Amino acid sequence: MNGDWAERPVYWATLAYARWWLTINGILLRKVERDGLTPDLLRTILINYDVNRAVSTANAENFIAHVVGIQAIWPSDLIGRAKACAALAKDAKRLGWTAKEHASAATKVMWFLEPDDWTVFDSYAATGAGVSKALTGVDRMLAFYDKLDQLDFCRRASAMQSIVAQSSFPGMSAARVLDSYLMALGGRGRSAADLQETQDFLDLLPTSARGDLIGLAQALQAQVGNAVLTKDSETVPHGA
Repeated sequence: MNGDWAERPVYWATLAYARWWLTINGILLRKVERDGLTPDLLRTILINYDVNRAVSTANAENFIAHVVGIQAIWPSDLIGRAKACAALAKDAKRLGWTAKEHASAATKVMWFLEPDDWTVFDSYAATGAGVSKALTGVDRMLAFYDKLDQLDFCRRASAMQSIVAQSSFPGMSAARVLDSYLMALGGRGRSAADLQETQDFLDLLPTSARGDLIGLAQALQAQVGNAVLTKDSETVPHGA
């Protein structure tokens, strides 16, 4: 089945992220939109993203206040946003709110406040994007977004989002589908066992929802093809 991933990587990435969206991200986003980023919700996000030791309960309110301050001046470009997250990670460490510079946690928390045209930093996704493993922490995070910017990530995600918006899952993030693809490319999510879990999730959906999701996955695969995030790939013509 992992050979099938190579033949239809965007198809499988769409299904894998839909599972995460319907069970984790979509629910947490709604909570943030409704209640704001509370200490309890911050802890829930960190736990679900395997960075639960990044910010302790005692430091949550101070960290949140700093996050909201960054949100107020959130840049419009990918590189500017990456630098804002780097500053957040560095400030949190300097002020004693975190034990180290948690670059990954910073990008993930900011995604729940500003999900549009943004994706999270993850070591697997960075590897999938071709970022050197010799880099660590904030440096690797900044290199990751620099690579995404070179590959025109935001425009490609926007082109995919137009298809998602017309589907039965309009709120799902196409940028995070690309993140799912990069993580699998980097070694997490394309094994036979991973694909079987994704297929099991799909099989458990009601027939109509399953058909709609398969249709979306097939449409995105057809639009993007297998090159996906390479300098030679094009999802839509520039200016479209």
